[in-house]
Amino acid sequence: EGPVCYAAVCLAGEAGLRVGEVKGLRWREDVDLVAGTITEEAQTPLAHVNVAAHARGTPNLALADAGTDERVKPLLGKLVRFEVKSGEFTLSEATLKDAEAFWETQQRPRYVPEHDDAFEGLPGFADIGFSGSSVIGVKAANLAELSHVVPDVAPPAGFAVPFHYYNEYMQSYHPTAADCDAARVDCAEEGRATLVCDGAGARCQAGVTANSSLWEHADRLLADEGLATDAPAREAALDGLAYLIGHGTIDPAFGEALNARVGDIVGDGKVRLRSSTNSEDLPNFSGAGLYESFSATATGEKAASIRVREVWASVWRWRAHEERTFWNIDHREVRMGVAVHRSYPDEAANGVLLTQNIVDPLTAGMYVNVQKGEVSVTNPEGGEVAEAFSIVPSPTGAVQIATRRWSSLSPDAALLSQAEVKALYAAALKIQYHFAPLYDVDPFALILDMEFKFHGPERTLVIKQVRPYAESR
Repeated sequence: EGPVCYAAVCLAGEAGLRVGEVKGLRWREDVDLVAGTITEEAQTPLAHVNVAAHARGTPNLALADAGTDERVKPLLGKLVRFEVKSGEFTLSEATLKDAEAFWETQQRPRYVPEHDDAFEGLPGFADIGFSGSSVIGVKAANLAELSHVVPDVAPPAGFAVPFHYYNEYMQSYHPTAADCDAARVDCAEEGRATLVCDGAGARCQAGVTANSSLWEHADRLLADEGLATDAPAREAALDGLAYLIGHGTIDPAFGEALNARVGDIVGDGKVRLRSSTNSEDLPNFSGAGLYESFSATATGEKAASIRVREVWASVWRWRAHEERTFWNIDHREVRMGVAVHRSYPDEAANGVLLTQNIVDPLTAGMYVNVQKGEVSVTNPEGGEVAEAFSIVPSPTGAVQIATRRWSSLSPDAALLSQAEVKALYAAALKIQYHFAPLYDVDPFALILDMEFKFHGPERTLVIKQVRPYAESR
């Protein structure tokens, strides 16, 4: 459910759509920025499409067989007025004049993210916390704070890569003509049109001719008026910039220090390099799903010193750029830090918890979506549906479970035991009361969004992320 929007209804698979257009009738994780969504599959309230729609204040409708529905099919490719209300929706053809008048009302104030690029080193979670978000990003800062509050369920022995190293890399690396040629090949291999890839390649080579750093390449694209009005060209150019960032040469001393720190934590095992920018996990902007995280090792082809570039590159991926544009976030001031902690490959269950009972706001409690194993709750790829339940405190101090739906992968039984739900609730409640004063919000008003998992044969609880649940403003 959401408010009104004006958008063009388009078939799935069409690339390079403008802000304000709907891409597809089936939700995909990489769906471009849209003014509203109609999906043929239902999503849980905590799926990324719903989180994004809730934060944006844009309508989101699940409609079975929408592509052949006579209320939708005649309007494919046309500009429409789309409104969703409880139990009903309207979809009607609109004029460009009406749409432009509506879009004018959707402009947001400029937001300039804060950052401190001077801090060097690889601080451990024990040495940093909530106040360090301008140095290491919100995700890493909140994870570090989490390790102080609930050390038994937070990722142990983690550390952060500050913004300094991203900024230094962007300033110091100068792409070569060979880099541009490789990016051009990658553009074509990913299925883009020849002319679009030629344009991206020409822009890249112009930067090489000017001996531009990565930052100067980015500045040139941001200032390019042609890209501002040509979505396919903009998408290809951004993809090319991300390719350059993901394949450049980092400072050897930093790379060696990063690999050594990973080795100290996991030896020959794996860590997770998790994106942590200054433009996500904010009270009014979630940024859920915008940036990318990767597994890494201390040595070999997946060494942290190699894969960290891929995390950095995700700053300039299409969906991240377009979402920030919608929110009027200053791209040039975005910085990428990295949260590093051991991987948890043996997941018995994973899920998302909100510290408010959003499906029944008049009843105290928390709302949970959980899924079997590693199958995603937020972006399932095979149509799997997560288990959904509320945790409601009882008058005796215990908790009650109000199940709303079983998982499609466990249709006859709950995925978590009563003891596991109780442990999850207790940890979440402790986190809620700790973070509320940090955000200067009453603990009864604050809604936190937490990602958790139960891993290994012992089904050990780990809470791997905490952030404010973004509210539309």
